[in-house]
Amino acid sequence: MGLRKTIMGHEEPGCLHPNAGKFCPDCGRLIQVPRYSWSEMSGAQGDVLFEKGFRRTLMGLFLHPGPSIRTFLFQDRNHLVKPTAYLLLALAFSLWADRYTQTAVACAADDTICQLIDQSATQIQAMLIGVLALVYRLAFRKVGLSLWEYVAGFCYIVAQSSILGGLLSLLFYVLGLGGGETISFFGSFVYLIFATVQFLQIRGGWRIAGAVLLGLLAMALFLVVVFTAGFAFLLADGLASN
Repeated sequence: MGLRKTIMGHEEPGCLHPNAGKFCPDCGRLIQVPRYSWSEMSGAQGDVLFEKGFRRTLMGLFLHPGPSIRTFLFQDRNHLVKPTAYLLLALAFSLWADRYTQTAVACAADDTICQLIDQSATQIQAMLIGVLALVYRLAFRKVGLSLWEYVAGFCYIVAQSSILGGLLSLLFYVLGLGGGETISFFGSFVYLIFATVQFLQIRGGWRIAGAVLLGLLAMALFLVVVFTAGFAFLLADGLASN
């Protein structure tokens, strides 16, 4: 596959699934896949590490995230590891990489908000996914995806960006280079935009520039949500203790 096809998210054609019924007569795969919903996202996740689709998920989300996610949503629900399970696995790897490379932020004893954020990593990631899904859903309504399909897509994208950030931190740590934390952050953000452009099939320079600005807006809104939630928690805790 050429570089341009990889960047734009074009995959080599597989089974074309002739529309002859509920199942493909050539490969036997279910064609009429139902729309993705909360009940399916919150269902049983299985043993992630031993699922045969784990390597395909890891490499597919690096090389062509958009087609991989859309294949999962609209063609084959076994194509990727389930989104919530993959997100939890990615979060665990990212936290381990931070501890191993000693890039985890040490919170001061009196910094309650920092401690709250440090202890609520899963909830923080869920907030980020929710903000990204809402912002891009409002901006790209004509794409035709439901809110839960946006949530599932950004579960994969945020998870993979966390894995990429962890890998970059480990690489810079092993090589003894400085600036690993900064490179990790920017690398994760660049991947997030790259994967979003593929996932939403955004074409054209101005539309891609708009997607970048939306990503920055979503990050700013995410920070506002996190700190607002932190202050609300502190206020409620203070009122309860009085």
